[in-house]
Amino acid sequence: MPQGAGTQQPLKRPRTRGAGLEAYPDRLLEILPKLALFRGVNPKDFPKILRDFEWLSIPGGWTLMSKGEEGQSLYVITAGSVGMWVEGADGADRMAAQFVPGQTVGELAMLSGERRIGTLIALRDTELLRLSAEGFHELTARYPVILENLAKLLSKRLHEVMRGERNIEEWRSVPKTIAVVPVAEAGIELEIGERLGLALAAMGGRVRLLDHQSKDQSSEWFYNVETHHEHVIYLADQAHDGWTKLCLRQADRILLVGHASSAPPVEHPLAHAGSHSSRGFIELALLHGGGAAKADGAATWESAIGADYLHNIRHGNEADMKRMARHLSGRAVGLVLAGGGARGFAHIGVIRALREAGVPIDHTGGTSIGGIVAAGVACGWSAQELEERMHESFVKTNPLGRLTFPSISLFTGGRIQKLLQRNFGDLCIEELWLPYFCVISNLTTGHEIVQRRGRLWRALRASVAIPGIAPPVVKDGEVLVDGAVMNNFPADVMAEMRRGCVIGVDVETHRAFTGLTKGWEDNPPWGILGEEARGGPNIISLLMRAGTVNSEAQTKASREHADLLFEPPVQDIAIRDWGEFRRVVDAGYAHASEKLNEIDLARFTG
Repeated sequence: MPQGAGTQQPLKRPRTRGAGLEAYPDRLLEILPKLALFRGVNPKDFPKILRDFEWLSIPGGWTLMSKGEEGQSLYVITAGSVGMWVEGADGADRMAAQFVPGQTVGELAMLSGERRIGTLIALRDTELLRLSAEGFHELTARYPVILENLAKLLSKRLHEVMRGERNIEEWRSVPKTIAVVPVAEAGIELEIGERLGLALAAMGGRVRLLDHQSKDQSSEWFYNVETHHEHVIYLADQAHDGWTKLCLRQADRILLVGHASSAPPVEHPLAHAGSHSSRGFIELALLHGGGAAKADGAATWESAIGADYLHNIRHGNEADMKRMARHLSGRAVGLVLAGGGARGFAHIGVIRALREAGVPIDHTGGTSIGGIVAAGVACGWSAQELEERMHESFVKTNPLGRLTFPSISLFTGGRIQKLLQRNFGDLCIEELWLPYFCVISNLTTGHEIVQRRGRLWRALRASVAIPGIAPPVVKDGEVLVDGAVMNNFPADVMAEMRRGCVIGVDVETHRAFTGLTKGWEDNPPWGILGEEARGGPNIISLLMRAGTVNSEAQTKASREHADLLFEPPVQDIAIRDWGEFRRVVDAGYAHASEKLNEIDLARFTG
């Protein structure tokens, strides 16, 4: 790894294949026996095996291998981390995997002879052991068990992909090293760094803060510090440019910090920090006044920074700091709420039970009415306020509004829009106290939209626009409707963030309602028209159900992503039976309370 605080270094080969053991750090001999790749190898043979490898050190942001290259080497990561970028359906690159010390990369392309399918980039200063294809064949000839181990590892990885599972060690993106970088105001990094360190330490981890006084330490010193601590916080310093660049190269995660009351920078704060800033995870922590009602200024800051994640922190509010610490340590609790009309009132009862059990809610998301309730949680509403607002909006007021000539919908949609504006005003999603998203269906493109920015009421207006019931929202020439059409229970969206565990509440059932007519053989086609009077479905219920039934397969798949799933017994509630508010809320509360009493909550409260 680079010494001191110099600028980005070129690829270095400090130790070449066949070098004497004195040329390698002792810790490399400690790493090899722990790798699954070398399971079954005699421990006495590791000094000889190590000589077959070439020891490399690359700075953060360096491209280890590019898409389309021929695979000629296998790499073992011994320090740092490497991300793999692949091209998504939209043509943009996205990070598909993160590899950490002890894992191997490049082996598949080396064995198959095929060109590499992705680009591997060091997320931070990284050390690796390189083994050429020729060296690998020589090594496996001497130790056939290594080839057998590699085949098992690749087979396991393939099966996990086929089953839709994720290898926790490979896909998890929990940062060990965090660079806290001030934006504009000097000294803010110390305040945030110390508070973050205390919050992480309170969770049971060993934490070390490093400032510019460590700039002349060797790579071995940094390695030892990181080895003996769960988290190392690097405090960047505007007065020490070389140290700041070293912090960025050492960081698994970059946390930019600033005061929301200040104007955001005209130029991105990492514009001249090197290539790492374009590939690493960048999060933004904004400090607000202790009594702030909303996170004013967050939307402007987020637009200027373009961070991967936003944390709004109130001055003196330790709950906010603990929440950010859980996010940065992979222990955040995400709450996902499904759509389901009046059945969604059960979400309110579940939330009350979670809060009484001491389960924190660190970020929320949902679809349709689930998106509305989740937004209330993200606003910081108490359980009582949430219940009162939902009762006022959906029970005392008919949310569907007045009927209209059914050219595109049965109802005008004006009343639901006013209800959303009354409750959320001009709030932007970025200005909520909790990170939040809602799901919208784009009928023009046939894809779901995960809305994380912009006016909250506008996003929710689209997310609840059930086709045929309420008019769609048209934005940039595209037709947007209820997210339930494509993804009624977006637990998969929450899980993809890899921030921690996922709690889901699914209020849908496999049988939304039944018809009373025996069959078409003995009844005229118009016989169903009389069913509403006898308790059967009417046209509104039919349209609501038809608009969401196609996402059932998606919902079943999404349920697998929930670490804790609540299914309140509300199957007898019609999806527009707003008058059953109290019974549905109580059903959700009773169901959640019973289930929470039966499980170990340590995973969700630690």
